[in-house]
Amino acid sequence: FLWFYGAGAVHKGLDLVLEAFASHPEWTLHVVGEAPEEPDFKRACSELLARPQVHLHGRLVPGSAAFRKKLDRVFCFIAPSCSEGISPAAVTCLQFGLYPILGRRNGIDLPAGCGIALDEVTPASIERAAMAAQALSTEEIVLQTCRCQEMAMRTFSREAFSRAYHQFLETML
Repeated sequence: FLWFYGAGAVHKGLDLVLEAFASHPEWTLHVVGEAPEEPDFKRACSELLARPQVHLHGRLVPGSAAFRKKLDRVFCFIAPSCSEGISPAAVTCLQFGLYPILGRRNGIDLPAGCGIALDEVTPASIERAAMAAQALSTEEIVLQTCRCQEMAMRTFSREAFSRAYHQFLETML
């Protein structure tokens, strides 16, 4: 599994993901981003961050060889943020073709029947979602991630932004 965000570890739900993973030493969590280095968070969650199944990678640039190497080790990303306009981190993971577990406040509507949208963001709901994702067949994961990836590429591409911005300017002028 992957947790990938910038700053704001608690706001982005890393504490909840770590709690969900604490009772599952058989699960692996790759944490990408500088959030675990926030002094208050690091102090409060040091035991959870130090668990052997939690791998901290720091900040990585999407598309870099190091980031792609981490993606080779995961099938699913968990993005339980409590409030985002549209999460660039979640969009990036969708565009790279990872299976999504999203909090509903990530600003992204998944295609019907694809991924897992968390109605409530708690350690228990994250744990249930991770178990459900692991229970899917490879074929189902591929089908759902492909649909999510297509939606993300179509909806959040530079071309889509340019079209929407052009349309906005035409409407305003």
